[in-house]
Amino acid sequence: MQYIDPEDFVQNLVERRNDRWRYFLHRASHVREVGVAACAQSELALIRALTKHNGGKSVLPSLAKLSWRHAIPTDTSVLLLSSSSLEDLEVTVSRLGTESTGGNAFATPQRFGDYNNVDPVLVGLASVATSLRRLTIAGRQGP
Repeated sequence: MQYIDPEDFVQNLVERRNDRWRYFLHRASHVREVGVAACAQSELALIRALTKHNGGKSVLPSLAKLSWRHAIPTDTSVLLLSSSSLEDLEVTVSRLGTESTGGNAFATPQRFGDYNNVDPVLVGLASVATSLRRLTIAGRQGP
């Protein structure tokens, strides 16, 4: 299987096939619900590249419900899919092996005195998902 760099792929689409890029953005703007089983680093890189070439704005501005498996502690790609239309977010934390942040991953800032022990996704969520009404967090550890 041939690997294509997500940044190169999106840049090529934007520059050489601008009609397809505009069509993609138009269709993506109608998406209201996304269920994600898992995202590997290649998919996360694609989300970042799409958002970058969309001026830093979500390519899913009408997204109301998102299910997300959060497997990489420092990844905040879910924030790139979020917007003021997001009302329902379900996050499954599935951290494997040594990448696990342990029991402090979802600690409240008041308990620890600062944001260093709080998952970066939760720190940024309030500012991007201003209409969030339902947040569900479930945890799963790997073997």
